[in-house]
Amino acid sequence: MNCKVVVVTFGNVDLASKWKNETNCIYPVVSDVTRSLYSYYNLTSSVRHTWDIRAQTWYGEQLCQGRKLHPMADNDDPHQLGGNVIIDNEHKVQMIYRSKFPLDRPTVNEMLNVVTYLSSDNKIS
Repeated sequence: MNCKVVVVTFGNVDLASKWKNETNCIYPVVSDVTRSLYSYYNLTSSVRHTWDIRAQTWYGEQLCQGRKLHPMADNDDPHQLGGNVIIDNEHKVQMIYRSKFPLDRPTVNEMLNVVTYLSSDNKIS
């Protein structure tokens, strides 16, 4: 669809690189150690939302299945919530989704609908 996907993490570069290798992520991973993008897009940090029942259940399931949870670096914020942003060729934000809890993300179809619309309107390439 002639678009670029970039994964942005607030974690340190070494842990981000390790995560990319472990998950076989095919997209570029950029570390926003200062959280300037998180701040710019108003993505928040929240103890209450980070440890809601959905997140606790997911972490519990991972541990019960013998999966290791990724370590945090000293300067990482375990309560940082993520989000998804779609930006067009003119550097205008066309979609911003601010996660309400750690596992909260838009569906792939929701993001593809935005990208399809932008692609048909020649706003991304």
